[in-house]
Amino acid sequence: MNSIQKDNRFVTEWGLLLRVGALAAWVTALLIPVAIVSHMVWPPPPWAPGAVADWFVYIQGNPFAGLLNLDFALEFGLVLSIPLYLALYVVLKQNNPSMMVIATSVALLGAFMHLLSNTAIEMMMLSEAHAAATSDMQRTVYLAAGEAMLSSYYGMVFQVSYILGYIAYIIIGIVMRQGKLFSKSTANLGILTGIAGFGFYLPKIGLMLSVLVVLLIGIWNVMVGCRLFQLGKSNHG
Repeated sequence: MNSIQKDNRFVTEWGLLLRVGALAAWVTALLIPVAIVSHMVWPPPPWAPGAVADWFVYIQGNPFAGLLNLDFALEFGLVLSIPLYLALYVVLKQNNPSMMVIATSVALLGAFMHLLSNTAIEMMMLSEAHAAATSDMQRTVYLAAGEAMLSSYYGMVFQVSYILGYIAYIIIGIVMRQGKLFSKSTANLGILTGIAGFGFYLPKIGLMLSVLVVLLIGIWNVMVGCRLFQLGKSNHG
């Protein structure tokens, strides 16, 4: 029995998880253009000190756009990434168990921290409260709370989660290269995505690079989802 046959026999024991992981990868990929289009159609206020009043007006005028442009869709994608990472662990742990434990732990921790850093729901509630305020003092309190929410969104928790997420891409790509279940192009794209993710911290071009990286993530998710589905469809357990 060759290595590919052994790999396939092993992974099909987890057919249901692999199919769920594939579906999660595809849905996450679909959410990326939704987020990008929402920013283009309904340009949000800047993420900057003093912009919370503009955000409150923006949210009150279009709550749906406010929710999308506070990255709520991408946060939903992070929840979906949990079965995806678990499926990748099951498939790739035979290549390098130690590295996959590290990659999966880092990825899940990063996703959890990113979810904690997002303040979309809090901003929606504060915007509603600000609109209903009956005194300048109340409005000032809600504005101050909103400033804190905006600051925390790109604070330490977000920064750590961002770094952990792209470290996970690099490790997973490296492990993919060590086996034969995924193509080298899929593995290399994972590594490239992880490295490019750190371009976010480059002055002036960081935000532009971050948009490119999000597109790379979408392409990688489609490729990974297709392969996971192929591996999982041969077994209905």
